[in-house]
Amino acid sequence: MLIHFNNIQKSYLVTFSAALYFVGPVLVLFYQENSLSYTQIFLLQSWFNFLIFTLEIPSGVLGDLFSRKSVLIFSLTCYFLGLTVYSLSFSFWGFFVGETLWAFSSAFRSGTGEAFVYDSLKELKKESEAKQVYANLESLGLVSFAVSSIVGSAAATVFGFRSALYLTVGSASAAWLFILSYKEPVHEKVEFSLANFVKQSRDSLKISFVNKSLSILMFNSAIIAGILLAVGWYFQPHMKASGIPVSLFGVVYAFICMCSALLVRNAPRLESRLGPSKTLLVVDLGIISAVFCFSLFLNPFLSVLCVLTVGAVRATRSALFNDYLNRFITSDKRATVISLNHFFASLTFTILGPISGYISDHSSFSYSLFGLGVLLLISVILLKVQEGVVE
Repeated sequence: MLIHFNNIQKSYLVTFSAALYFVGPVLVLFYQENSLSYTQIFLLQSWFNFLIFTLEIPSGVLGDLFSRKSVLIFSLTCYFLGLTVYSLSFSFWGFFVGETLWAFSSAFRSGTGEAFVYDSLKELKKESEAKQVYANLESLGLVSFAVSSIVGSAAATVFGFRSALYLTVGSASAAWLFILSYKEPVHEKVEFSLANFVKQSRDSLKISFVNKSLSILMFNSAIIAGILLAVGWYFQPHMKASGIPVSLFGVVYAFICMCSALLVRNAPRLESRLGPSKTLLVVDLGIISAVFCFSLFLNPFLSVLCVLTVGAVRATRSALFNDYLNRFITSDKRATVISLNHFFASLTFTILGPISGYISDHSSFSYSLFGLGVLLLISVILLKVQEGVVE
């Protein structure tokens, strides 16, 4: 049956399967059950992002010069192996190995995945639909996570946190099988060699910094994404401290994801009415308010509302910026330049993660959240996307 689907339809299947992340709603609690401190948790995530930081550009170059399908298959293979290691581990160093495999998976998927979708649309002569397709993929991922959140938290409550990992191994296997049916899209490329590898990296870096509009979009997207990634690791501790039972985490996450999916899917309509600059201003004001509220109050209703706002805006920004960035990138540099964007996001989190974890362990996560809110406000002001950049 899959043979009759085009790459975009197959991408929807892969996205849904890979986003069935049953352990997501209880991952931080799983760490704590295995005696990890906040510092150790953030060290794991910093190591994860440091590896992405070092692998993003090489993985994007391979996607541009070699086969995007092969790079994506390698990515999902690493994801499956990482989950398997995690499900069998009980200590920091076991999780360290799992995070290493996850980092390879994430780095090799990020830029190449977006480039694969855009070039597939271009081959179908539907690149004008890119913004909506990216929004569909983001919203589908959120719906998938919503479904898995309910099942995962229920399984964790009845059978223990580790059971949610076992379920996630199964969904990763399904995604791996679906991705085998991908067809390599036509894109500009040159013969793979060390010299071309170096040249591709150098030329992509040059394009990213010489093109002023692309630079503004890239740094805005990357730095704010890195800060929001750090904020996201406080969702579960905040909800628990606010008095929300762990057994309801899945329901809460499902509600948040479904609402976020609706918002993300309609983001292109909002942008068509307000324009890119005003749309970004609205979503950024919403997320700044949410992070400061998150840091100041421990209330179940406000906790859910803030997590909803942060999750929805993060997904909306991702869908919009995927389209904005691709407008300035040629096909032969697409995976490399998009990987460079993720590279800076990972660098941001790699720096912030350990500092945030240390503050949480030695004072309170509220202080860490407030500090991240201040950094977010400064970043939005300094990296504002001016009118006309992506009009």
